[in-house]
Amino acid sequence: MQEVPETLESLVNLVTLKLDDNQLEKLPENLGKMASLEEIFCAENFLTIIPLSIGWLRKLHTLMVDENELKDFPPE
Repeated sequence: MQEVPETLESLVNLVTLKLDDNQLEKLPENLGKMASLEEIFCAENFLTIIPLSIGWLRKLHTLMVDENELKDFPPE
């Protein structure tokens, strides 16, 4: 998979998002609207940035982004 559909935000009760080992270059900016997310696994992709909206995820306690090409990380 190379792109995450923008419609992902409609999964408002999703707790764990697993996107490991794909060819993702970015995550959708609307990811922050998924308020129930507690875990995001997106290791082994081609991500260069994490969307600022990730800071809206108050329940998020696990973010696995190892083995990507991150250049910057959003402030808290």
